[in-house]
Amino acid sequence: MEDPRRPFYFTQVDTSTESGVEKLAYYGGVYGAENDFYAYSHVADRIQVATFEGTILDYSEVEFLLAEAVELTFSVGGTAEDHYNEGIRASMEYWGVADTSITKYLADPRVAYTTAEGDYKQKIGMQSWIALYNRGFEAWTAWRKFDYRCW
Repeated sequence: MEDPRRPFYFTQVDTSTESGVEKLAYYGGVYGAENDFYAYSHVADRIQVATFEGTILDYSEVEFLLAEAVELTFSVGGTAEDHYNEGIRASMEYWGVADTSITKYLADPRVAYTTAEGDYKQKIGMQSWIALYNRGFEAWTAWRKFDYRCW
């Protein structure tokens, strides 16, 4: 979905052919297979720094939980769409994504709450899974909770 958090999450690799023209891209290996380390994208440098903060619960996660609560008819105020959008926005702001890129991403029909594919579980599940990228156990928990395979 051309997520603007990609450069904050991953490195790019040179996928150029023999033409000599450098072509950088995000390229993932096959999960569980023997992959050539240098041929694929890796965790971004910022995340690998020993002093990178550990997060237990952040604002974006709270907003996704509130979006789910609205869908489950709990009286928490706001709409599911408002909380969903704020969850995405909070995640992107944390990583340093420009406001114009956030606005463009939220307007993408594949992302916008009213037009994205699936029910609320799929929509909230996918976006919370992406936002929880650097917190693997919580991302896995979101996948299990929403009973939706996000990838």
